[in-house]
Formats: sequence, structure tokens, C-alpha cells
Amino acid sequence: MGFFGKSINERMAELNEQLNRYNILFVSIENNPKIEIKSILTVVNGFSEYSTNKPEEFVLCEAQAKLDIFKAARKIGANGIIGAKLCSVSLAEGGSEWHKSTLYYTGTAVVI
Repeated sequence: MGFFGKSINERMAELNEQLNRYNILFVSIENNPKIEIKSILTVVNGFSEYSTNKPEEFVLCEAQAKLDIFKAARKIGANGIIGAKLCSVSLAEGGSEWHKSTLYYTGTAVVI
């Protein structure tokens, strides 16, 4: 057992299945002539529930942050997120010897 009480592969498969259900356009660019934006809603954020300092766990934290931003976007009626950016916040626990990072996404919720 590892991160999230399951193996990394098991948890990643679960997260990918959940992400695919949302069917949200998710892009880092803000302008694309092939995307017709009907309405710009607001800035949305999505946070990972966990912090990590292990490279193999960053992919899980990223997927969890993406799932959280998808939920936030859907909650306000969006079907797309443009200008998506992955960010991190570093936390120090027990002095400087235990650094962990929490990942989050930020972007603009839109209707396409």
C-alpha cells in the first residue's frame, strides 16, 4: 500500500476514469481560433488533497488537482477551462528537513 492507501497505478486508474467522465475542454492557451467561446464565467481553482515530496506521487497530486478544478467548473455550468496553469505551494514541516509540495490548477471557466 502506498499513497492514498492504494498502489499508485490503482489510484491513477481511478482518477483517470473520473476525469474522463467530465468531458471538459482543458487547455493552457487562452486564445484559439478553433474554439468558439460562448461565455466566460470566472476563474476556477482545483487543489490536491495531499502534499508530497516524492516524484512518483506528483502525477497523482496533479490528477487530483485537475479533478478538483473540473468539479469547480462543472458546478458553475462550464464545459471548458482555458489558460490552465499548474502551480505548487511548498510547505516545510519540522523545520527545513521535510519539504512537501501541494499542487493546484488555476484557469478560466468557459462555456463553449
